Amino acid sequence: MRCLGLLIFWLISHVSLGQKNVGVTFGYPQYNWSIGTDGDQVYSEASKTFALGVELEGKIGRNLKWAIETGFHKINNDLKPNREFVSISPGFKPIYIFSGTPKLKYQIPFEESRWGAFVGFGPSVSWVNGSDRSFDNSDFRIVSQETIDSEGIPTFIPYSQSPYQGTEKVSQLRFMLKPEFGLTFSASEFSSVIFRVQFGVDFGDPFLIRDFDNFQVQDGLNSSFRHSLAADYVAYQLGYKIRIK
Repeated sequence: MRCLGLLIFWLISHVSLGQKNVGVTFGYPQYNWSIGTDGDQVYSEASKTFALGVELEGKIGRNLKWAIETGFHKINNDLKPNREFVSISPGFKPIYIFSGTPKLKYQIPFEESRWGAFVGFGPSVSWVNGSDRSFDNSDFRIVSQETIDSEGIPTFIPYSQSPYQGTEKVSQLRFMLKPEFGLTFSASEFSSVIFRVQFGVDFGDPFLIRDFDNFQVQDGLNSSFRHSLAADYVAYQLGYKIRIK
């Protein structure tokens, strides 16, 4: 947190009063759940993710720039059975993540070309729009299991799942590092197209932990296990920036 404050102070004190750019990026962030071997009938999935960023950028030197970005990520928080099972679920609420990131960027122009490259780096503060909650059979349960008969024809047999309890715990405030690199293409004297890959590096515990207690994994056999979702991600984004001053 101290490093973040020092970087913001440094950026403010070195803000150029000259040329400024504002850019918008959007794309696909990839998050990965950590799932244990117990309870492999079900898995958690971060699906249909979306990333949006708005960035203000200014010059410090010839190729060195400062930037401040506000970001938004949406993650569908899904719980699904594996292929041989069928479940019913009213669905889990999506996760929304808001962030602020001051950073330094170094521009690498390609001589006699409209293309260029850049690298960037900065600390980030993120806030997760979620809260702790409990869930049980009424939120998610397995209702049938697929079997293959001697002729290779799949059939589904009813599956009576015993009651269980589950909890979700959310860590709302995150401190991260966000390195990035990408390419720019000068569309005109005042605008550029951006191709960017951004990484979110979190050194803390997972921001979402999903615990299952007494979950039926086989007939007559129950187990307790955990799924966890870290804040680390890689995002592939396309964007556009224009000169505003």
